[in-house]
Amino acid sequence: MKTAILFLFLLFSANIFSQAEFKITIDQFKWENPSNKRVDLTIFLTIKNVGYEKGKCEDLYDLYLDCSEPYYYYDIKIKDNGTNILNSINAGSSVKSYITFEVPKDADELTLRFYGGVSRYICESYNKWFENQIVEKFEMFVTEGDLRMAKNNPEGAVTQYNSALEVSIEKYKKDEVRKKLSEAYLKIGDKYYDNQVWGLAIDNYLLALDNDYSVYTKERIAYTYKVVGDDKYKLDLKKEAITFYDKSLIYKEDSQVRKRKNDLLTEVSKKDKKEKKIRNDKIEYQKLLNPNIGFKLGGGISFQNKDGGKEGAPFWSANLSVIPKLYVGQSSHLTIGLNTEFNVCGLVTDNSNKKFRNYYGFKDSIVSTESALSNEYSLNLGIGLGYLSESVTPLLLINFGIYALNIKYNTYDLNTGSNNYSSIDALYWGFGPKIEFSLAFSRKFYLSYSFKSFSIASDNKSFEGRYSGHNINLGFIFF
Repeated sequence: MKTAILFLFLLFSANIFSQAEFKITIDQFKWENPSNKRVDLTIFLTIKNVGYEKGKCEDLYDLYLDCSEPYYYYDIKIKDNGTNILNSINAGSSVKSYITFEVPKDADELTLRFYGGVSRYICESYNKWFENQIVEKFEMFVTEGDLRMAKNNPEGAVTQYNSALEVSIEKYKKDEVRKKLSEAYLKIGDKYYDNQVWGLAIDNYLLALDNDYSVYTKERIAYTYKVVGDDKYKLDLKKEAITFYDKSLIYKEDSQVRKRKNDLLTEVSKKDKKEKKIRNDKIEYQKLLNPNIGFKLGGGISFQNKDGGKEGAPFWSANLSVIPKLYVGQSSHLTIGLNTEFNVCGLVTDNSNKKFRNYYGFKDSIVSTESALSNEYSLNLGIGLGYLSESVTPLLLINFGIYALNIKYNTYDLNTGSNNYSSIDALYWGFGPKIEFSLAFSRKFYLSYSFKSFSIASDNKSFEGRYSGHNINLGFIFF
C-alpha cells in the first residue's frame, strides 16, 4: 500500500497543572490491510513538550476520528496505539508515535478530533484515494510516453503507452492512448522502412493498424509488401513475389500489382506443370530401372518342320531367360539388354510313333509299342530391344544358339524279322538363330511369338537337316 504523506500541523496548547505545554505534529498517514469493505488508517504523530516541566499530553485520551457520514460514527474504531503515546515527556523533548483506526473504505472527509473541540482534516476516503492513485499512475505513463515521442524516441514511447494500457481505467481514456501508440508504431515502422528492414517495418505497421484503424497505415503496409514483392521478382523468386503481391492487395487494390501477380501466376503454373512432369518422369524412370536384371519363365507349344516339309509336328516347350539391362533411355524408355535363354522342347507323340516316323521320314522298323522320344535342348545368346512401360512393354529378342537334338527309340531288323530290339539313344548338335517378339503386361506376364531355324549334323540321314519352328509362349516376366 502506497503511503500518502501530508505535512499537516496541529498545535494544541494545554496547561498540565499550568506547567507543561505540548505541540502535536501530524507527520503523515498510511492506508493498510484493505479487505472487502474496511481498511486500516495509521496516522503518525510527533508529540513535543514545549513547556518547562516533565509531563503527559492528556488530551490524547480524548482523541477520535470522524467522517462526513454520520451513520459511520460507531464504525470507526481505534485499532492500535503506539506504546509510547502517553509517556511522560521531559521539557524540550519529543516522542514519535502513531495511532491506527479501522474505517469503512468509503468513509469520506476523515477528520481527527479532540473532545475539547479542536480538529484537523486528514484525508478523503480510501476508495477516492485509491482511484486517484490509479489516475495519477495512468497519467504519469501517458506523460512519459508523450515526452519520448517529442524526443523522437518512439520505442520508449511504446513502452510507456503499453504500461498505461495495463492500468485499469475508463475505456475512452485507453482509446486515446491507443491512438498515440499507433503513431509510435508507425514511426518505428518508418525507421525500419528507411533502413530497408522490410519485415520489421511491416510488423510495426501492422501493430499500428491494430491499435488504430487508418487508411494511411493500410497504404503503408500495402506499399511495403509491394516493395518486397518487387525485390523477390527481381531475384526471379516468382512464387514468393506472388505471396507478397497477394498481401499487398489485401490492404489496397492496385491494378499494376494485380496484373503483375496474374502474369506471374501464369508463368508459375506453366513452370509447375513442367516441373511436375519432369518429377513424375523421373519417378517412373526410377521404377523402370528395377530390377537391373530381368527374368522370364514360361512355356508353350510350337509347330516345327524339317527341311521345309509341309507337314509340321507339335512340340511342347519350356524356357528360362535372364536379361541384364544395359541401357534404359530416360525420355524414350528404350531398353537394351543381353539375353541368355535355356530352352527345352519335346515332340508330342504316342505309342504308335506315327508322328515321329512322319516327321523324321522313318521306315516301319521302329517299334510301335513303345513311344519314341525327340527332345531339343538349346542355349541362346543374344540382344533384347524394347520400350519399357508399366502397362504394356514390347520386347524383341534376337538370338543365336547351340542346339542339341536327343533321339530315343527302339528298332528291329526288318530283313530278318527278328524279334530282337535295338535301343537307340543319340545326341546330335547344331546351330541357328532365333527371333522372338513378346508383349509384357504390367511387367509381370508375357505373351510371345518366336521363330527359330537351326541345322543338325548327323550320320543318320533321317535326323540331319534344317529344322524350323513357330512357337507361342506364355509365362511370367520380371523386367
